[in-house]
Amino acid sequence: MKKIFMFFLLFLFIFSSCQQLDIIGNNAILKFDIILKLLPDNISFNEAKHAWELVSPDGITSFFFNSDSNDNRLFDIWIEFDATPFIDSGLEIVKLPNHLVFDTDENRIKTGLKIKTNRAFDTPIDTFEHIVRTNRMLVKYHEFGDHYGIELGNNNMLHWARKVELIQGDLSFIMNQDQFKEAGADVTNIAGWRNPTVRAHNGRRIVDEVRVVKPFNLAD
Repeated sequence: MKKIFMFFLLFLFIFSSCQQLDIIGNNAILKFDIILKLLPDNISFNEAKHAWELVSPDGITSFFFNSDSNDNRLFDIWIEFDATPFIDSGLEIVKLPNHLVFDTDENRIKTGLKIKTNRAFDTPIDTFEHIVRTNRMLVKYHEFGDHYGIELGNNNMLHWARKVELIQGDLSFIMNQDQFKEAGADVTNIAGWRNPTVRAHNGRRIVDEVRVVKPFNLAD
């Protein structure tokens, strides 16, 4: 019995140490909470989609997240955005890859991931923290941009700054440009979106990639 008790204490110590040593995960959660507090009117629980919704400052793009995985929901974490600027730039909806889903009723495109968790929480930050804790590999720190990011599949992601400053990019929706180019869009001419070259991780390498980006400055 004494050996079992000592083993249990050792397990608790190791688990606690791992939690403390996850500096990136802990800070990503803390900094995301700052973003939520800077946008109190932009975060709410969307009953229809059964997920927390963080709406971009321009009201056009949203990040949805829920830690209560649901088989009836296409994604558990995802981005949605107005399809009109993309269609106006030449995008042909029928040519979109399967991971980009077009909602005909809302005229919106969505993309994201299913995750491995099935526990609901009453607040957005508790929900987000649980997602990070249980899907840790999805969240990274990018030192070259001094921001955190959560992967949403197929080189699409959400970024938020480690330190909110007077720069564009405190909160950024980052999209893989190739998925739109291959569907006919002129990615240099999508209203409300930029087409910059950004630094990104490709496995263990850091590479320069051109993305479709909607950045926001929250420091004003």
